[in-house]
Amino acid sequence: MITGYYVRQSGDRWQLIRQDEQYRDEIVLDGLPYDRAAKLYWRYMRDFLKERARRERQPEPTLFEVKEDARPASQRKAAGRLAEPTLFEL
Repeated sequence: MITGYYVRQSGDRWQLIRQDEQYRDEIVLDGLPYDRAAKLYWRYMRDFLKERARRERQPEPTLFEVKEDARPASQRKAAGRLAEPTLFEL
């Protein structure tokens, strides 16, 4: 699994480096001008972070058990309760 990317300078050349979970480096692109290496770095990082967020996304747990609403259909919304009040009906 890839853990990230970084840009490294060697002399007047720039390299885009990919790093895996065991911290081994793999040179993706070598001998680039800095502006091109920086653009590619951000592009790769954007895609990497998007993919990681998608992979780690989990449904959020509910705070309480969701129960079925047993009220009549006309009483489920405030407008219906206002139009047909049933407070004093048995």
